[in-house]
Amino acid sequence: MKHKPNIDLRGLAETLIELSIISTQSELSSLAGKQLSWTSSTLARNRNPSIDALTHLYVNISDILFDTKEYAISVADQEDAESYLVAAADLKNITELLWGEIEERCQNA
Repeated sequence: MKHKPNIDLRGLAETLIELSIISTQSELSSLAGKQLSWTSSTLARNRNPSIDALTHLYVNISDILFDTKEYAISVADQEDAESYLVAAADLKNITELLWGEIEERCQNA
């Protein structure tokens, strides 16, 4: 039976684009440790991302989350700091979703 993913890959790409983390689906592919066409191919074929891709996304987005928190602390302008903190909250939610998906798949393997 095919696992229904908790991760909406298209929504993930859109969120990361809105946060200015990436600007194209190809860049999401790079974050997933895959070839540039991976995201569009995975979406077109309606496939679930592999655990390998999810793990790469988790690690890379966790690194971006850490950097975003560091920027929030280091900027002098309060508005900029708040923007970074909002982005950090969104990134934290993404990492939690990714980890939840990885964990669920490992438990059901």
